[in-house]
Amino acid sequence: MDLEHIYAALPGFLQNAAVGVQGYRIKRWRYGGDYRRIFEECRARDRLDAGAIRGYQAQRLRVAFVHADKAPFWQQRFAEYRVDTGGKDPFLELHKLPVLTKAEVKAAVERIANPSVDKRQLIAKRDADREARRELAARSRR
Repeated sequence: MDLEHIYAALPGFLQNAAVGVQGYRIKRWRYGGDYRRIFEECRARDRLDAGAIRGYQAQRLRVAFVHADKAPFWQQRFAEYRVDTGGKDPFLELHKLPVLTKAEVKAAVERIANPSVDKRQLIAKRDADREARRELAARSRR
């Protein structure tokens, strides 16, 4: 029996309690962990000038290169197009790479993924980042 059937069989007051517990679990999952730190980082970046934004982007691109270099597909691509992932200007290195087509991604999806990244953590971080940006945008509209 799945949770939906169990829920439907509960009396109303227990359904209300179950909804409350599930709401708490969702809120804790969504706003727990790294959420507050990520939100504050987003707020701080919101006040950066153009030079600082460019520096932040360069730093994030360097990190992306380090992680990508662990995947077989990107190791081959970087070698093929002579991308120096530790180069002084990561934007210059990025421009050496051609744009991937959808067909290329579909054909190499297993080789593109970084084998050292836990997909569950990646999804949780993406969701926390998304929620922090939404909250920041909502606050700036007030």
